[in-house]
Amino acid sequence: MLPPADSLKINPVGRVDAPAALQPVGDARQQAFERALAGLVGKSLQGEILSKLTDGTFLVKVAGTAARMPLPAGVQVGQQVPLTLVSAGPRPTFQLQLAGDAGAHTVLADAATLSEAAAHAEAAGQADAAPAPQRPLSYAAALLSRAPLVPAAQLPQLDAKSAPATLSETAKLLSSVLGAAQDGGAAPRALQASAPVAPTPRVAPEHMAGALKDAIGKSGLFYESHVAEWAGGERALTDLADEPQMRAAGARTPDALARQAAPASDAATAQFINMQLLSHEQGRVAWQGEVWPGQQMQWDIHKDAPERGHGGDEAPAPGWRSGLRLRFALLGEIGATLVMRGDQLHIALEAGSGEVSALLRRHAGGLNAALEAAGTPAASLAITAAPGAVGADEHADEHADEHADE
Repeated sequence: MLPPADSLKINPVGRVDAPAALQPVGDARQQAFERALAGLVGKSLQGEILSKLTDGTFLVKVAGTAARMPLPAGVQVGQQVPLTLVSAGPRPTFQLQLAGDAGAHTVLADAATLSEAAAHAEAAGQADAAPAPQRPLSYAAALLSRAPLVPAAQLPQLDAKSAPATLSETAKLLSSVLGAAQDGGAAPRALQASAPVAPTPRVAPEHMAGALKDAIGKSGLFYESHVAEWAGGERALTDLADEPQMRAAGARTPDALARQAAPASDAATAQFINMQLLSHEQGRVAWQGEVWPGQQMQWDIHKDAPERGHGGDEAPAPGWRSGLRLRFALLGEIGATLVMRGDQLHIALEAGSGEVSALLRRHAGGLNAALEAAGTPAASLAITAAPGAVGADEHADEHADEHADE
C-alpha cells in the first residue's frame, strides 16, 4: 500500500553553478589575425618590415597586426612591401611582388608571439646591422628553430650501456639534400618552363587544356608518385618517358634511371627535391613560362582548406584554386582566379583599368555561353578593376552575371 501523498518529502533542487569558461582551441593571436583578414582576400595590402628575427624570418606589420613571415632575400628592415592576400586560412597566405623580380613570391604568415614582439622592441633600440642573405625557412624548420633549448647541465645522464643515437639512411639523405640546396643558393619557387606550352594562341581549347595539364603533370615534380603508379600497373611506361628525370638520363626504365641518377648532393638536383618537399608541405604548385611564344604567364595552383561551420558528420571536400596572370599588348595585365568546389565553378577576373574591366563585362555573356556549352557553367563570374587602377571606383560594385556568392 502506497503512503499518502502529503507524507512524501521532496528535497529542493540544489543551486546550479555557472559553467566554467571554455578555453579556446589554438593560438588566440593567430585566430584574431585570420578573422581580421577574412574580408580582405584578393586585396592589395601594404606591409611594413619591422625587424628581422634570429631564425631568418621577418616581423611585418600588415592589417594592423605584427606577423612573422619568411621573406625573399634582398628585403630590408623599414621597407614597405606590396602584399596581396590570397587566402586567410588555414594560414594567411600572401603574394609578394618585388621590383625587379620576374615572378611573385608566395608568403605564409603567422601572428607574432609576445617573445617576438619583445625581440623587435629590443632590436629597435640598437643600430641596424647589414642583414646577411638568408634562405627562407620552411614552416617545419621555423617551428623547430623556436623550440626551447635545455642547458647541458640539466640534461639527464645517459646509461653508459645505451646505444648511441644514429640517423636513418632517409634522414641522412634529406640532410644532404637540404645542405646542398642551401649551398647552391635559394631554391626556385616556381617551375620554369623551357619551351612554350602551345605553338600559337590559336589552339583549340581542349588542346590548350591538355598542354597546360602536361606542363604541370610531366614537369618532374610528381615523378616519384608516377613511378609508384607505374610499379602498381596504374601508369604506362611511355608516360614516364616524357618526364625530365627520364629524358636527362636517357634511361628506358625507372630502375635503370636509379642506377645512373645524379647524386642527391648535386646542387641542381637538391634544389629540385627541396621544391618537391615545399610543394608537398604547402599543398601548392607554381609555374612560370611562355604559354605561347612571347606570352609570359604566372600560374599558381593550390588546394583550399575545408570550409568550416557546416553541419553533419562529413566535412565538405576542399576546393581547388587556380590563379594565373597574363599581360597583353592591348588589354594590359589580366588576372584570373578559378575556384572549383564540388561541381561548382567560380571565376574572378581582375583588369588593370576600369576601361578594360568594362570591356570584359560586355563580353561576359560569350564566356558564360561557352562554359555552358562545355558542360561546366559558372556558378559565379565577377569582373573588377585592380585596386587603385584608373576608373576602378566607377565600376567597383558592378559584377557581370553573378549567380551565387563565392
